[in-house]
Amino acid sequence: MGITQAKINRLQAREYVKVLFEKDEKDWFRCAKSAFDFVLEYISKDGRPRADDILPILLPIIENDKRVRDHQAFKGPKDKSEQAEYREYFAEFVIDMYLESRR
Repeated sequence: MGITQAKINRLQAREYVKVLFEKDEKDWFRCAKSAFDFVLEYISKDGRPRADDILPILLPIIENDKRVRDHQAFKGPKDKSEQAEYREYFAEFVIDMYLESRR
């Protein structure tokens, strides 16, 4: 489905954008590029990977990243299902920012 402004607002409220993304933007873009390149090579037929195709490749990287886990322990929600929701929002945000940077 992709990132919406409502999801961005929720990420901003918990400082995912300012503290987590902006601090290591180049590294997040590197992760997104790896996922993008995978989709480009193995999935995309028209040479234009879509955000929703990149998400399942990038999400395990986000889920297992120590920075994300540490941030969630400090600023994230305590409920496990809500933590998963925020990790997905964050992955969608990273993809959106990466795709915007390519334009």
